[in-house]
Order: sequence, then structure tokens, then C-alpha cells
Amino acid sequence: MMKTYQIVAEFESESEPNRKYTVKVDEMGNLSCNCPAWIYKAGGVRHCKHIEMVKQRGLVKEEKISLKEKAERLTEASKRAFDERAKKARSEGYRYAHWNIDYTNLLRIWEWEYASKCDGKKVLSYRFYYVSDGRIFNRQQYFLFVRYREDYLRKEFERIKQRIKEVLDSNEEQFKNPQYHTWGSQPYWISKEEMLKLLWDELMNFFQIVYFNENGEINEYLSEDFRNEVNKYCLGIKPRIKEFVKEVL
Repeated sequence: MMKTYQIVAEFESESEPNRKYTVKVDEMGNLSCNCPAWIYKAGGVRHCKHIEMVKQRGLVKEEKISLKEKAERLTEASKRAFDERAKKARSEGYRYAHWNIDYTNLLRIWEWEYASKCDGKKVLSYRFYYVSDGRIFNRQQYFLFVRYREDYLRKEFERIKQRIKEVLDSNEEQFKNPQYHTWGSQPYWISKEEMLKLLWDELMNFFQIVYFNENGEINEYLSEDFRNEVNKYCLGIKPRIKEFVKEVL
């Protein structure tokens, strides 16, 4: 977990000219110093005169916090570090795909569901802290991020285009609902208008995946030609779909 620190004070070294030692405080109020006494635990105790001077001068407000609050602060700091790593992964085209607290199971999920579709994966994690029996414990939460291959996305694009063409050219009035499940409340048959609305929504979701990453930036890992091809098709097919679906904007 990446901690956040704030500089409290700096002290000139008494034995080495032009050298300074820095005392910092983390989000939990813990003090640390970069002097040899603190780093190497002189006398078997991690302490030093610089930290003692900080306390004597009242440069740090000592805060009494409960174990529960301490656990919450540790979790929040861990999540902030996770968010920074996730933002960087998203800028490279990786998208959130799955989470599972068991790292091994998450790798199995990658093999089953994503390996043939993607050119890479990133497993990111953070720790969440909790109090039990008067002590703080932690567990690690894992998240799978994947980056879809362009050839896979091109195949999906062709599939969506073909299905839209079939429905537009069809004289049928009823279509099997792709969202129907025996345990759900969706109807088995839907109208042509409803079917085209579902396909339009699928196309718009696909456009978002191709054109933008999850930070809302242009998806530059995919070729500009492919992005432009998808954009051109969406603009071209929209008037035809609007003949049947008035909700399309």
C-alpha cells in the first residue's frame, strides 16, 4: 500500500555538513525520519532525537483515534493508491472486467472469459482493513483489467452490422428477444422497433469501447482507421434506424 506523507520538520546533521534529516507524518499520525538512528533502529527501538524534538516543540498534533477509525483510514489510503494505478491502466486502454477476492480464481476467470479476446491483462488490488477481537486485520481485494484486441473488436463490429442489416431488411414483425431469460420478466418476442432499439444501444456501447477509454480519453491504442470506420458507420446507419425508432438521438 502506498502511504501519503507530510513533511513536519527538517534538521541539519551535526556530523555531516550540508546534510539534512527530514521528519514526516503519515495519514495515521505516525512519525518517521530518514536519519540512521531511526532507519537502523539504534538500541533496538525505532526512534531518534529528531522525532523527539518534533514532539517537544508540538509540531505535530497527537491524535487519539479508535481502532475502527484507524482501519478506515488505512483502507482509504489503500484505495487512493489503487485508484491512481487504475487510472494509469485505463489510459493505456485497459478496462475493468471482473473482481474476485481469490487471486487464483481471478486468473482462471481470465483464461475462461478473456484470454482469447484480449492482448493483455492487469490484476490490480487494494487492502481493506477491519477490526476483530481488538485487533486490525486486512484482506486483499483483486480486480481484473483487460485490453481487447483490435481483431476481436473488428469481428464484433461485423457481427453487430450484420445483425442490424438483417433486421432492417426483414419483413418480419416479431423477433426473438436477445435479453430473454426463462427466469426473467423480459418477453420472448419483441417488435422490430424494440429490436432495433436494442441493437442501437449495443452499437453505442460498442462505439464507447472503441473510441474512448474508461478515463474518457481517446482510445489511442486502437488504430485511428478503425475508430473512424466505426464512427462513420454509426453516423450512416442512424437515419435508417430512426425510420423505425424515434427515440434514437
